[in-house]
Amino acid sequence: MRNPSKMEGRFIAEFHRGHNQLIMNKWDMQHKERVIVLIQGLPGAGKTTLARMLLDLMPTASWVNADFVRENINRDLTFSLVHRIEHARRMSEIANLTLNYGANDYCIVDFVCPTVETRRAFLDAAEYPVYTVFMNTITADESRFADTRKMYKAPTDYAFRVSGYKTIEELKQVARTIHLALLSRSPNLSMTKLRRSL
Repeated sequence: MRNPSKMEGRFIAEFHRGHNQLIMNKWDMQHKERVIVLIQGLPGAGKTTLARMLLDLMPTASWVNADFVRENINRDLTFSLVHRIEHARRMSEIANLTLNYGANDYCIVDFVCPTVETRRAFLDAAEYPVYTVFMNTITADESRFADTRKMYKAPTDYAFRVSGYKTIEELKQVARTIHLALLSRSPNLSMTKLRRSL
């Protein structure tokens, strides 16, 4: 095991002020305890692994996984842009359902969400604030699906960015940081910009 002090700067977790302002503008007192956590990024970036780690930390969270939804619910959709937009809208509606009915405070959603249009479709359909985690851990050239690589546009609007983690322990620390940020939400969150090497 490497010395943790020598791992500083290996990955970056950063809050973005603009996105947090959008979250607070959308805040509804009726739903203030409920949040959708959207983990997005290229295939192979670690989205599902991070989602599972967050679930371990958040006993009142549900999970919507894009691969499961595509294989079992959205089987009528292809990977065309039009169908990807519809897939994003449906993913958001499923997240709404898990929060509208039941005891869940959080819904963790992990999927590529590769374009501006798919992200807009997801956000427009969401009935709750969306806390976006951008897994910026691999390049398009490293991703395994050519059609996704071709259309993928990295997001510029997100609440949290994860870059360059090297070990599972580092990713667990990212999950703990995101969890703490969710627990400490307040009106001042929109004024917070956090840059931390974990």
